[in-house]
Amino acid sequence: MVNSKVSSEKLPSVWKPHLVVVIGLFIVATLVPAFTSDLAKSEPFKAMLATQEAINNNELVKYATVTEGSTTFTSTDSGSKTNTYVNIQAYIYKNNVEDFDTAKQLAQTIIKTYPESLNKNLIQVTLKYGYDIGIVSKWNSYNYQFNPKELNGSE
Repeated sequence: MVNSKVSSEKLPSVWKPHLVVVIGLFIVATLVPAFTSDLAKSEPFKAMLATQEAINNNELVKYATVTEGSTTFTSTDSGSKTNTYVNIQAYIYKNNVEDFDTAKQLAQTIIKTYPESLNKNLIQVTLKYGYDIGIVSKWNSYNYQFNPKELNGSE
């Protein structure tokens, strides 16, 4: 016969600052979606989301992301110069990342759906093709750069 006793040890209480931190994180995690949903409806994001949707509707594109930004180059000789850009990363169905016409077509879609792109110095299109199955991945990509005014025919 086995003699088993049930232990009635009392667990230590939760450290109060730890409890405050966990509650604070819970409150922040609850409130963040309320603020970010309004941000996505603001004008710059709304226009970029429409552009992303138009590119995703292209039959050659599996999925695309659209971002805009700027880079600043500083030199002791000539000072600093800022370039602004719109960037597309388009994941395509076929391995034809070196297809200039597809890249140009996507850049022209940006000009049509995002008029603010005409005020940028550059439209960059990255065509990507590949796979990622968790344990192995392989990607091919090719970058194209376009002057928005030249694509629009205004220069």
